[in-house]
Amino acid sequence: MDELKKSGNEPLKTQFYEIAKLYKPFLDILCDPEKQKFYRSKYQYKGFELSPSPIIYQPQILFLGYNPAGGRDWDILQSKEYKLLNPHFEECKPTFFRRHSARNGEWYELNKQCIAPFPRKMVDLLYKLAALVYPDKNNERGTNQEPFWAKDLYEGPMSLMFLNLYPIATPSGSELIKLCNKLRKENNVPEKWKKNEWEVRRYMVHIMHRIVELLQPKLIVCLGAQTFHDYTYTERKKHALEDILTYGSHIIGFSRRGAWEKNLDNIAYAIYERIQSTKS
Repeated sequence: MDELKKSGNEPLKTQFYEIAKLYKPFLDILCDPEKQKFYRSKYQYKGFELSPSPIIYQPQILFLGYNPAGGRDWDILQSKEYKLLNPHFEECKPTFFRRHSARNGEWYELNKQCIAPFPRKMVDLLYKLAALVYPDKNNERGTNQEPFWAKDLYEGPMSLMFLNLYPIATPSGSELIKLCNKLRKENNVPEKWKKNEWEVRRYMVHIMHRIVELLQPKLIVCLGAQTFHDYTYTERKKHALEDILTYGSHIIGFSRRGAWEKNLDNIAYAIYERIQSTKS
C-alpha cells in the first residue's frame, strides 16, 4: 500500500469512498423524502454524517465518536420551511475544530464563551496531549492564537482523524437505538437486520472495521465506553471515571459519563504513552 502513504491522496480517498458505499441500505431509507419526514418526526433523525476529517493514511490517532448527535444542518432543522437533509460524506474539519463549535469563536480562543461541552473538552484534551508530545515548547495555550502544533494535526507526531462509529445523527444514543429498531422492520433491508436492532448497528460497526483496515491508524481512541464496547464487540460494563479501557495494544477508550474533563490528564497520558510506543 505504498501509494497510500502520502496523506490525503486520491487512491486512498477512492478506496475510502468505495467502502462508504456499503451504507447504501441506510441511505435508501433515510434519504427517501417521505421516509425521512417520518424518521425526523417520530425518531428525531438529524442527518447522516460520515463527514470524515481529512482522510490520511496511518494517522497517529483515530478518534472514534459514537454518533453525530444534533447533526450539522441546523439551518435546515430550525427552518419553518421543510427541506430534505442530504447525507454528508465530504471531508471536513473535526467538529471540535469548527468555528463556533467548542467556543463562541475559533477553537483556540480559550477565553471565549463555551458553546458545547464535548468539543471544548476535546480541544482541552489536545492541548494536554501537545504538552506531552512537545515538552520543550510552549503550547501557546491562552494566547488566542492558533498553536504551532495545529500544523501537525494531519501529518506529524499528532496526526489525527475523527470519525463516528454510527453516522446517523440523533440527539442521544437511546434515540439512535430506537431508530435502528424501526429500521430493521423496513422492507428490503438486509436479512440479518430483522433479528434485532444490534444487527443494524453491527452492520455499521463492520463498515467501520473495513475503514480502519484501510486507514491503519497507529492508535484508536474510542470516545465513550459505549463506543469502545460496540467497536470491540465486548460486553458493556460500568466503568470508573478514571478507567482507561484497553483492547489489545492499539485500541483504548474511556467513560464520558459525568465530569470526564477531570480525567483529561490521565487520558492524554494514555494516548501519549501508546503513540510513543508505536514509533519505529
